[in-house]
Parts: sequence; structure tokens; C-alpha cells
Amino acid sequence: MDWTERLTRVGGLAFPVLASAGAADRAAAIGARVERAHEWLADLLSFRPRVRMLALASDDWERLPEKRVFGFPHFIGDDTIVVGGVPARFFGQIVEFLRPDLSEATLADFEAVYGSPPNVNAFADLLALHELGHLFHVQAGFWTAGEWLPELFCNVALEGYVTEMEPSHLDVLETLPLATTEVRPERFTVQELDRMQDAGKLGGAINYAWFELLLHAAAKPIWEEGGAGALRRLYERFRDGPPADDIRTVLYDEVHPVFGRVLDAWPASIARPG
Repeated sequence: MDWTERLTRVGGLAFPVLASAGAADRAAAIGARVERAHEWLADLLSFRPRVRMLALASDDWERLPEKRVFGFPHFIGDDTIVVGGVPARFFGQIVEFLRPDLSEATLADFEAVYGSPPNVNAFADLLALHELGHLFHVQAGFWTAGEWLPELFCNVALEGYVTEMEPSHLDVLETLPLATTEVRPERFTVQELDRMQDAGKLGGAINYAWFELLLHAAAKPIWEEGGAGALRRLYERFRDGPPADDIRTVLYDEVHPVFGRVLDAWPASIARPG
């Protein structure tokens, strides 16, 4: 028997949402947001992927096929979003890692949004929508040899959804990524964008998180300048796999220059607070 059959089915949603004991309310809240984002992104991209979601307590988390930091949203297979029954403590570790490099102005903004001491759980919960983006591109065949472009696609999709559908959450979504732009790259073992896939193994989980956060900082100007049209062109151009042509040229000439600029000047050109 599939171990997920023991989980509680959360009703009232358009796709299966399964929860460990004690996680049903959290699963319902995150699942409802995923449902809204699924409709929005499906309309934008003219594609409707299969979706399932699991909200797991720590003992059920250990049954997952790949070992991840408990509570950190991710996807498994090609159709399943996984979130923790509680947010990952790891996000607090990220904040403590960033803090020494943050300016006084950024720290003030950070605490204004996340409190003092900062609690970024509301940001972490939005990442289920990033994982939803992965289901769109994986099921459609959009992948590249390097990991960064699909991750950027998911971040732009998340930025677009929150901007259009939940604008009151923009500060929660953007403040942590923008603060990350002040962190010195030399603190990380892996810094090159085309080596993002090596960051977790060689530099640890915070090194990988740095890439993700900077790619979300990059998503803000991409959405502001290119909007839904740029995201749709990226999806359509890469959905059948990486092009034979140089990716930089394709991004500049066939998608939108704002995507190409991320590749050209990483990480110096990423938008910074103020």
C-alpha cells in the first residue's frame, strides 16, 4: 500500500491534498492558495498540469524518496508539491546567516516586514507556489542543462501571481530576496550561475538558498519590465527542451533582454533595495 493512503484527505479543493495528523488546517490554507495560483498560471500559459499536494509532519517527511530539510517546500515526481506540517526552521538559519552583511536601512525594512526578531514563515509559505511552477515546466518538457533558468521561471511566475492576485503580500515576498543582494558573494563556495546545480552539494543548503533568493530578486524587475508576455515567451521557447542555439542569444533575441541581463552580470546587476 502507498504510505500516502494513510494521510487525511483535505476536501473542497480541485486537486488531491493529503495531510499528516495535525496538518489539515495548514494544508487547506496552502492548498487554497495553490489552487488560485494554478488557475492564474494555467490561464497565462494555456497549460493545466496535474497537481497533488502533501502537508507532512516530521515522521511522514522521513518517508519521502529524497531527504530534504524538514518543512522546506519542494516537488517530487512530476505532479506533487510537498510542504511541512510546520514551516522549516531552516529559514531562520538563513536570516541569521544574512544578518551580518545587511545595512542598517535594510535591517530596518526587514524588521518592519517580518517583525523583531524576524519571522519569515509567511515568505516560506509562498514557496509552495514556486513549486507549482515546477509542475508546469516539468510536465511540459521545459528543462535545461543548468538549473538556474527553470528556477528563474518559477520565481517570475511567483512574483507575477503575487503582484496580480495578492499584492498585499508583495513586501513579504520581496524583502528577504532583496536583502540577500547585500550579502557578499565571496562568503559562498559556489558563486557562478551556471554552477547552481552544484551549490547544495559543494557549498551546503544556505549556498543553494542564496542562488534561489537572488533569482527571486531578479524576478522583480523581470515582471516589472517584461510582465506576463515575457514569462509566456520564456515558457513557450523552452518547453520542448534547451535550444541548440546559445541560451544567452535566445534570451535576448527571442524572449526578453531582461532575462539575458541576469545571465550576463550575475550577481552584480540584480536589483538592490532603495
